[in-house]
Amino acid sequence: MKQNRETNQKETQNPTKRSDFLRRMLFFCGCSVYLELCLHVCIFRAVDLHIVYPVLFGLMTGVACALVVGLLPRIGRHILAVLLVVGQTLLAEIQLVYSSVFGNLMPISQLRMGGGVITEFWEQTIYAIRQNLLAVLLLLLPLVLLIVVLARKRAPRSRASWRMTGLAAGILVLLGGLTYGLMNLACSHPIPAWRLFREAGTSTDQSYRHLGMTVSTVQELRYLLFPSSSTGPALLPGETDEIGVAYDVKTWNVDPTLDFLALEKTTEDPALQALDRYFAAKKPTAKNEKTGLLQGYNVIEICAESFSPLLVSQELTPTLYRMLHSGIVFDHFYGCFNSMTTNGEYTFCLGLMPDMTREKSDSSFDESVGHYLPFCLGTCLKDYGYTTLAYHNNNGEFYNRSRTHPNMGYTFYSQGDGLSLTPQRPGSDLEMMEQSVDDYLNSDTPFHAYYMTYSGHYQYNWNNAMSAKHQAEVLHLPYSEKIQAYIACNLDLEQALAYLEQRLEQAGKLDNTLIVLTNDHYPYGLTAEEYDELAGHPVDTQFERYHNSFMCYVPGLHETIHVEEYCSTMDILPTVLNLLGVQYDSRLLPGTDVFAPGRHAALLFNGSFLTESFRFSTETGLA
Repeated sequence: MKQNRETNQKETQNPTKRSDFLRRMLFFCGCSVYLELCLHVCIFRAVDLHIVYPVLFGLMTGVACALVVGLLPRIGRHILAVLLVVGQTLLAEIQLVYSSVFGNLMPISQLRMGGGVITEFWEQTIYAIRQNLLAVLLLLLPLVLLIVVLARKRAPRSRASWRMTGLAAGILVLLGGLTYGLMNLACSHPIPAWRLFREAGTSTDQSYRHLGMTVSTVQELRYLLFPSSSTGPALLPGETDEIGVAYDVKTWNVDPTLDFLALEKTTEDPALQALDRYFAAKKPTAKNEKTGLLQGYNVIEICAESFSPLLVSQELTPTLYRMLHSGIVFDHFYGCFNSMTTNGEYTFCLGLMPDMTREKSDSSFDESVGHYLPFCLGTCLKDYGYTTLAYHNNNGEFYNRSRTHPNMGYTFYSQGDGLSLTPQRPGSDLEMMEQSVDDYLNSDTPFHAYYMTYSGHYQYNWNNAMSAKHQAEVLHLPYSEKIQAYIACNLDLEQALAYLEQRLEQAGKLDNTLIVLTNDHYPYGLTAEEYDELAGHPVDTQFERYHNSFMCYVPGLHETIHVEEYCSTMDILPTVLNLLGVQYDSRLLPGTDVFAPGRHAALLFNGSFLTESFRFSTETGLA
């Protein structure tokens, strides 16, 4: 009788355990897949064949969560279940809002900046939540469902048996094998998922679009904790030369004191050795007819927040219009970035492409602090006797400019640290210019001033201080309110440049001054439809939206020089160095002097590029 009772009890418990196992598995798989699909649709607004991978990885995440939770006692199961669902939901919500504000997805390495972003851009964050309220609420559904299940005491009560645990592990292996097999079968796809999955160079945006949220996070954490060994960059056809060639400094842009083959022998670090071999084999750019054209000129550089030449008109922005259409005009210039001011500013100032890979632990600008940066204009022009100053009309601690910019050779001033500007969001470019020009205008030596502007910052409505300031000047324009507000806030940049030009002319220094302006990124605060409205025609989002201005205004030139070569943000520094006749080693900069003979291309942050006869998109994998 006792044996029969135990047998009956086991038979009663087994269906319960199986039922609890199935319910637990369905819940976690459903939550993970739902969050993957909901976030994908909300951010990318499209679904293609690659959606199978977020679904498969979502199923694997759900099975893994069910497996681990099922091993714990009752209280532990409930606590871990809540933590897992909260973690996935919170990550999805952060990415949704971050994408809405900044136009791209946030790498895990930038989580430490979260507090600073909320402090500096809390209004934009609240605005983004309001604008995406339905999506925010939809992403909360799994968490709400879990709370209801726990509150009604409907959660599975039994621990998973070893048989059920083994079954879950088998399902996980089966899903992993299926995903692995699909990736290998689709290797011929223009954007192979296997390459995106395993390569450290995969960007966060690419990984989320093609693989999904969870696996992207896991891979970024993996590369952060266990960086891969690097063999150095690859040389492209046409970049190579015989290793160990001695270049004449009169003919080539090189530093004759650098012997890369000798440097290779001084280290045992494989990565440094690979870089030494790379630079030793790389062909430098040749000096040309524009070398030293502006030697001894004063230099003013302006990195303009969210600038687009589409806002410029002869009637409304006459100074910008004249500056963009005279001096040296680069007709095929493309800004490298879609968002993240620190990346655009880094490339503009250093002539380098920032680390956009899974291996980065911090922004490249932050990583540059404490390192010698010989070719930054602040550093090298100081060696030529220039006064070198930098300004920003916002908090200098954000993006660590109070450390990065002095490290580039500048005496740096920002709001509250040398500048006393009206406290408003965004700050006034005109006020910054009015408070700074006297610092260098009466200098007995040549001067170089660098500005990071703020007036053009998102969001574009009449609550924007600069948009409200210039509202009356744009209400007659045939655009929607958001486009009017975008143009309005940039009118403060127009006034700042007009004031700068006037003061330079009064001081008799206009004709021997070079004024360079470009953007940090395109105006990500405008949707694709709004960008079309501003342009007056449908804009190609893969390439045309990046088309921008490399303003090289030189009042002292007698005629305008038009440049047809394709170029991008990282080409600005070597081009300016060549124009100024400054000695630098072009092998150490990935950008190219646009006037140098040879092949030229406009390279974008995601690896897409354009030339006169060819273009390649990493988004589609198609030429």
